[in-house]
Amino acid sequence: MTKKIEKDSFYSTANKNRESEILEHIEDLDKFKEYLQIEKNIEGKNKKERKQQKKLQQFFELKKVVPHPELLKHEDVSCKYPIIYNTLKGMGTVSVPDHWESSKKYLKGRKYQKPSFVLPENIKKLQLYKLREEIREKDIKKKVKEKLYPKMEQKIKNEDLINVFKEKLVVNYTFDIRQKIKKGEISQQLKEALGLLPNELPPWITTEENPPTKIEYIEVETSDSGEMEEAVEKSKEPERKRKRRKINF
Repeated sequence: MTKKIEKDSFYSTANKNRESEILEHIEDLDKFKEYLQIEKNIEGKNKKERKQQKKLQQFFELKKVVPHPELLKHEDVSCKYPIIYNTLKGMGTVSVPDHWESSKKYLKGRKYQKPSFVLPENIKKLQLYKLREEIREKDIKKKVKEKLYPKMEQKIKNEDLINVFKEKLVVNYTFDIRQKIKKGEISQQLKEALGLLPNELPPWITTEENPPTKIEYIEVETSDSGEMEEAVEKSKEPERKRKRRKINF
């Protein structure tokens, strides 16, 4: 004959073991009631303060009796059977550090704080800190006066004006002075090769004065050689300086 297997036999044995553990703790309730005997006359004016003091005393006394004091909280004091509640919390559990809940890394915010600087006694006797405080007070008063009564006649520096409006004041400011081609001077070697005297003009000037050879029928007014020499001499003379108005900024 086959034996009938009882349903949930495994769970029934586990529950019996739990009940035996709980009954052991129930026997300790009589001891716990002795700890809860608190004096009626507690120092405190308000009812709230008295209740808070009672809860604190109960909380510290429960920690001595409870099997898992780490899991005990202030809210568990109001429970009817706090010891049983604490055992159920601790059954089949392992304590986990609290910093695992936080998103920040462990010991991230802790930094070494340097101690504040302390003046030596010799400098304290001079009382230099009082002079600094007086100077700061004067600076603060000046700033307040400037805000209340601003000076509208403040002048701008000439250097700042020139740097801003330099393009308009200076003629050909953007024009590049550097040129690829410049008017050259006749060297002495070339003069000796052409057989020129020191004040004699080069030969190509005389050819330019005469009319073109191929077009003989056209009448062209040409200047005499004497007029040409006078023009060259005038060009060598220094030009008179023109009077220019001074611009005052």
